[in-house]
Amino acid sequence: MDLKKTAYPLDGLYNKFSLKKWNKYKSDEDVDINQEDVSSLLSLDVEFDTKEILEIYLPIAELIMLNIYNRQSLNNKMNEFLNAGIDIPFIVGIAGSVAVGKSTFSKILQLLFTKIYKSKNIELVTTDGFLYPNSILEKKGIMERKGFPESYNTKLLYDFLFNIKSGIKSLKVPKYSHLVYDILEDENITINSPSILILEGINVLQPPIPKENYFEPVVSDFFDFSIYLDADEPVIRKWYIERFLNLRQKAFSDENSFFNRFVDIGDKEAVELATQIWETINLKNLDENILPTRSRASMIIKKNENHKVEELWLRKI
Repeated sequence: MDLKKTAYPLDGLYNKFSLKKWNKYKSDEDVDINQEDVSSLLSLDVEFDTKEILEIYLPIAELIMLNIYNRQSLNNKMNEFLNAGIDIPFIVGIAGSVAVGKSTFSKILQLLFTKIYKSKNIELVTTDGFLYPNSILEKKGIMERKGFPESYNTKLLYDFLFNIKSGIKSLKVPKYSHLVYDILEDENITINSPSILILEGINVLQPPIPKENYFEPVVSDFFDFSIYLDADEPVIRKWYIERFLNLRQKAFSDENSFFNRFVDIGDKEAVELATQIWETINLKNLDENILPTRSRASMIIKKNENHKVEELWLRKI
């Protein structure tokens, strides 16, 4: 996707960094990360080495940490002025298409924050947990629009972020299973007083929705920094098909998998089915709801077909 094809030229809003230029900002800080850390945390089909993480991802994390330190400094001065003691969590939003690598990126960022920001609690939450259960999507007649903005319980997500920013110590969020492709009833994830919360999801940069006399609040109102992961559409399509085939392959050994229903079709039919799902659901969602929010991000990260970062765009204002 051409970063310049937008209502407002992105090169006017952002400073552009080639990979060569970005490498100049490689940190001199001694961050203890080894290949075992990376491999055990990510468990990826896509390979990452420590050199790539230290040269590309660590400067991103440190840039965000500058924002965090500035926010902390302001917060401390306000607490001193008001004679209060309120610690406000810093929230990082990670947006982008289905299959673009948001979960992987978020886990790397969480690892780096943990190494840099020692003794602090870094939590990672995905908006998948705020999807309506399949039973409700079917009742609403929008099962085929799963992942579109209307398929999320945005009130529940908004309340969660409001409570996080309000300083509530312990919160529970619904648990989503990619194995069964649904919310797990009576299972939750507990989030305890994060210093940094990473929120990852395809629709987290949606703009405010105008109502009759006001604008409805949105998830991104709570973000202190946001990143949009980008890649050319044919590349993301390829990744989606590869992921579909990989999940189908794993389903051969697990009858509980949602993808188990596809194990009896041939590889060619599986590719055709994945392509159809991409074109009728995910591509439509990308074009209508996800890509238009790209210019709302603090940073845009462009990836190539090998899942490697090739460009970074940092918002000027």
